[in-house]
This record gives sequence, C-alpha cells and structure tokens, in this order.
Amino acid sequence: MQQCFVWLLLGFSLYLAIVTVNLTAGFYIQDHFHMSIAQSAVYFSQCSLIVGIALVIIKA
Repeated sequence: MQQCFVWLLLGFSLYLAIVTVNLTAGFYIQDHFHMSIAQSAVYFSQCSLIVGIALVIIKA
C-alpha cells in the first residue's frame, strides 16, 4: 500500500492541476472576450471535453 500512495498522490495532484487550469481558462475566456454567461459556458464545456479526452488518452 505504501508504494501506491505516492502514485495516488501524484495522480490526484495532476488531476487537481488540470481542473484548476480548466476552470481558470473558463473565467479568462469570459472576462477577456467579454462574453455572456451562456457563450462562455459553451466554450468552457468545449475546454472540458478536450481535457476529458486528454485524460482518457493519458490513462490508456
């Protein structure tokens, strides 16, 4: 179990970093391009889809 703890901690921190960057990107897109909430939600969901695909590829 001790050997898995390091990898679980690294995986969790990587996931947390990716999610944080994705959330920050959503707010940045909304503020920088002066979009409405609905428009930024569409772009944020597209960013989330790209991140999700990247995570699946990394896992494979």
